[in-house]
Amino acid sequence: MERNVKFDLMKGGGIILMVIGHCALPHAFSRVIFAFHMPLFFIISGYLYKERPIMDIIRRNTKKVLVPYIVTGGIVWCILSITKEDYDWGISILMANGSLPVLHYKDYAVGPLWFLMCYFVSAIFFFFLLRMKSEVWRIVVLGGGFLLAMGWRHYFNLLPFDILNAIPSIGFMYLGYKINNPSVCEVLFRNKVSLVIGYSIAILCCLCGEVSMASMIYRFLFLQFIGALYCCFIIYKICPDTQLSFGAKCFSFIGRNSLALVCIHSVDYLTGITESIMRGSMKNGEFTLMLETVLKILFVVAGYIVIRQIPLLRSIYGISVSLKKAFNK
Repeated sequence: MERNVKFDLMKGGGIILMVIGHCALPHAFSRVIFAFHMPLFFIISGYLYKERPIMDIIRRNTKKVLVPYIVTGGIVWCILSITKEDYDWGISILMANGSLPVLHYKDYAVGPLWFLMCYFVSAIFFFFLLRMKSEVWRIVVLGGGFLLAMGWRHYFNLLPFDILNAIPSIGFMYLGYKINNPSVCEVLFRNKVSLVIGYSIAILCCLCGEVSMASMIYRFLFLQFIGALYCCFIIYKICPDTQLSFGAKCFSFIGRNSLALVCIHSVDYLTGITESIMRGSMKNGEFTLMLETVLKILFVVAGYIVIRQIPLLRSIYGISVSLKKAFNK
């Protein structure tokens, strides 16, 4: 099956927004970014989902997601063991949460790496969700599981392996899975009433809502799922699918290497390398934000170049397309 360029562009944009979202942005801007930039990846994953045996799913995602998670965690562990005393990164790797406190120590969060473990666990949960033949029961399990996870997070905090984040994540995956059905797509995206309602919810969620998948924050609960879906639909409609410009090729390239770039950015985010460089900079708000964004992007570019030169790392992080090949297409 031919690769959908639009999805690569969307994922590329999502990665750029992830990096920007981890800078010191005004809250109004970060609220808009967080409303859809990580749900986007799960929605696309659900849309592209293919039926496979459970062991095949586990094997594929172990190589694609779990191994890079462990290797990146090991790299961070080595760096933090030098820069921070009494830092038990092993707890972080086990819990795999994004930004919630672990055992009352926020430092034990794994930052952007939560996405990899969450994706791994979500794919397994999603397989069993689709084994249910009743659409009603699927919705009941998704809705009830989401509310249960939110309650557990409030009263008991966490479960290992980012299980709590995986529960709402399969909700986004299921939305993507359903819109691959032409009849569902017709109702949601070609009906004027549905579009007005969907866009209105999306605007409401971007302006007044609050989403942080890493911290399990969903201010408007189920409305945030609808808002994220229609935000992604807007982005899908904007993305070109033929005759890509140089800028579009950049986004497509980033999207095709999205998991590797998440790992590279995680090393910077967790070890504070760019923040250390920033300490001597001017404290002018706009200048500092611009410099921070540029440094974080340059760190990701440098990390990618390093990985490209080392065959073992290139294999682990699944980087197979060279810059020259990608831009000559």
